[in-house]
Amino acid sequence: QAKEVARKTLLSLVGGNAALHEVYLGPNATTLFELLSHQYVLSGFLKGGDEVIVCSENHLANANPWIYIAKAVGAKVKWWSTTKSLPRKVGGVDKSSCSNHLEDLLSERTRLVAVSHASNILGQIRDIRQICRTVKEQSHGCAHIIVDGVAAAPHIFPDITSMDADWYAVSCHKIFGPHLGCLVGKTQTVTQLCSHPIHQEPFSKRMELGTINYEACAGIEGLGEYFRRLATCESLPLAFQAPSRQTKNQCTESYRDRQEDCHGSLEDTCLEAAGIVDERNRNILSKCTVKEAYRRIRLAEKPLLELLRKRLQGHSNIRFIESSSLPTVGKIPVVGFLHRDIHSRTIVDFCSDHGIVCRSGTFLCTSLLVEEFLDGGQVSTMLKSEETIQETEIVRISLAHYNTTKEIEILMETLESISGW
Repeated sequence: QAKEVARKTLLSLVGGNAALHEVYLGPNATTLFELLSHQYVLSGFLKGGDEVIVCSENHLANANPWIYIAKAVGAKVKWWSTTKSLPRKVGGVDKSSCSNHLEDLLSERTRLVAVSHASNILGQIRDIRQICRTVKEQSHGCAHIIVDGVAAAPHIFPDITSMDADWYAVSCHKIFGPHLGCLVGKTQTVTQLCSHPIHQEPFSKRMELGTINYEACAGIEGLGEYFRRLATCESLPLAFQAPSRQTKNQCTESYRDRQEDCHGSLEDTCLEAAGIVDERNRNILSKCTVKEAYRRIRLAEKPLLELLRKRLQGHSNIRFIESSSLPTVGKIPVVGFLHRDIHSRTIVDFCSDHGIVCRSGTFLCTSLLVEEFLDGGQVSTMLKSEETIQETEIVRISLAHYNTTKEIEILMETLESISGW
């Protein structure tokens, strides 16, 4: 029962449809990507001469498995880069295999496209719906799209039904839940991978090895309740500092205005908005409830991100790590930057000493992403003389809906007190 509640809750949180999608649980998203990649080899879906496209801003969890299986079967790997100009060779890959235009990479041989909904370093949000449409059209419906939603899902509603991706992965601990991985796939895609099975095991047995963490599954019910409360409470930490706070009646009216986009009756929606939940349906999250929770999350995070960027932009020694040529539809509240004179680790250690948590590193990104920015001059001018590409570390500040403007002010005051800032 705990597993089934977890599946239903997670399917609702990513905007899936029980009639169209399957949910697989695992220890983490990395493991699920790895297991999924094996199915593309075992099923015979990926063959020698086929092509695999990997985004350079991907986390290694959604890059390495596809590179490995491509090499195993003799398929070609192409890189979808984030910058316009590339050196002759990047990451040991020929320039002819790289482009920042998806259309240049797609062909009738394309079988897999691995992309991030949002990069965990750049923070820029991809238009997955348009990407899926382009890939399906130019591959004549033959290619599958694998989306890493780990960085995006804490901040934006995935709505996987409308985006039409074949696979979408999230890490539950990143969306305020227990440590559990979730991979949602289209039933049609699963059926296709099972059309020539190498053995008789159900697909779920191949993806969910061993015993699923029942305690984590039980915790997913609490995650669903958290999103329900986000959607129905009178105020949130910052959207809550808005000029006029919503009352329960105003919240109900807000729901009424958006009802045409939701499933379920208006009566049920208004009851949820008023905080009245039918205990018999307690484990069921409506799409309307999830969308409202995410709307409030975005409302809370937007001014935080704007304030942080504005304050950082006031310092000429700061360079943001982001792509001006990447086609995006927004930004999650993740800010990566380098300081011209102060090593990233020094900045992070100073913040830690003052009770502020941020991190430095390359955050398991591809070596190609680092080299892209080095070649483009965005990072190379910031490197210290003794640093190499491999030693480069980026400062990353990650925000969430529960942070406050006061905390941003304290963060900036702390950074500005660093000697040489």
